[in-house]
Amino acid sequence: MKRNRMLMLFLLTGLLLLWFMSRCIMDTSYDRDFFSSVSIRDHKTGISKAALIEALEQEKESDPTFNSRTLLSLTAWKSEEGAELTNLYLGRKAKVLAVTLWGNMRDTVPMSLLSGNYVYQEDAYGCVLDSGTAYELFGTITAVNNELLYKNSTYIVRGVVKSSVPVFLVQSSKRADTFSNIELKITEKGKGKEEMYAAAFLAGSSLTDNYSLIDGYFYGNLLSSSFLLPLWLILLCFLHFALHHCIIYRKKNRKQLLAYIGLTFIILSLLLFFYFKTGNPLIFARKFIPTRWSDFSYLAKVTDTLKEQFQQMQYLDPNPRELLLLKSLLTLKYRFALLIVLYFQLFLTGYIYGKQRHCIC
Repeated sequence: MKRNRMLMLFLLTGLLLLWFMSRCIMDTSYDRDFFSSVSIRDHKTGISKAALIEALEQEKESDPTFNSRTLLSLTAWKSEEGAELTNLYLGRKAKVLAVTLWGNMRDTVPMSLLSGNYVYQEDAYGCVLDSGTAYELFGTITAVNNELLYKNSTYIVRGVVKSSVPVFLVQSSKRADTFSNIELKITEKGKGKEEMYAAAFLAGSSLTDNYSLIDGYFYGNLLSSSFLLPLWLILLCFLHFALHHCIIYRKKNRKQLLAYIGLTFIILSLLLFFYFKTGNPLIFARKFIPTRWSDFSYLAKVTDTLKEQFQQMQYLDPNPRELLLLKSLLTLKYRFALLIVLYFQLFLTGYIYGKQRHCIC
């Protein structure tokens, strides 16, 4: 009876662990995909669109392969709290966070597309709304192709998104527009050195000398790997267990050997599946690998830089992007603590069940 209860507790713990890890991996996978840029926050009056265009042209001239390899892609944006939108036909108004950008809308605030499309860089008349604001203005969340008024200009709703805050997004149409936020995406050529490429780009173009830099690549991969690594470790332990028993039964019991060969194949398939679905769980560690093995102070420098960035994030003007990153980082330790407790419970119940079974036998 005790052995059956212990087996039931082991299975329930395993199911709870599987559910919890699935939720964590889903959440952190979104974080990894969303925080896939180096964020620059200008502390002065902002960076003009004209200066950004000139900087990109200089980058293309200095790097002949820029167009083919896309060394840098850039999204610049600014936000305005409490902006007013008006539906002239129904006489309805709404207050939102208005985001004016030049580049890819998906790189600005956390959101997911519900209907329609994001507004392309060349579209000066389209806009995107969150579903709550769409309902407030038009009485429906299927508001695509409706018109609204913002700062005496008429815009057509191209898409509706799900967002944690009321949001309105439009593309910049003036070269004189200035932006306080820049998202720089680095391709495979600069993997592991994203922060260095971003700093070099700013220094070479003289866009700003007073800014905060947040390495979203590192933080996004850190959040994701924190839950992928334990999953990989447990699968590798099971793989070692299966291979060990394949060796034990290779000349003793053919049925047992076939069973463990089948288990080995299943575990290898799972490892390949997770690798192709989630990528390398150790990618965040590149930041801690020095270019020279003799540089023993490198790790301390990186750690100090991360601490400084984290402090800067806490004192920056709040925006949905940094708020999400801070929330994810602050909840990481609680999720990870619960994960350790569940793993300990799983191994403990498994060990006790194995001892009880051995004693009865």
